[in-house]
Amino acid sequence: MQLINEKQKANHAINKHSKLLSVTHELEERNSTVEEKFTDLVQRNNSLQEREKSLSQDLEAVTKYGGKDSRTQVSYIISYYLFYSQTVSTQTYLKVPSDRYG
Repeated sequence: MQLINEKQKANHAINKHSKLLSVTHELEERNSTVEEKFTDLVQRNNSLQEREKSLSQDLEAVTKYGGKDSRTQVSYIISYYLFYSQTVSTQTYLKVPSDRYG
């Protein structure tokens, strides 16, 4: 009777150990995925910050050397850059590989 009880305890410990190993493996995979996504977000954020800096410098140049119609020119350039950035991002996401359609 005592031998059966010890065998059940051993089987239970083995099952728990196996379950913990599989959970640990799953968590490592999730962590890896989160790290990849975080790296991607950091790169996108850096890219957007560079674009913002460039647009800010262009805007400062326009306001500094704009002349009489500087407000009109500034609003035109802002709308142009907004349209351009939306167009570029749309084209980037909708880009079809050329070898596919030939």
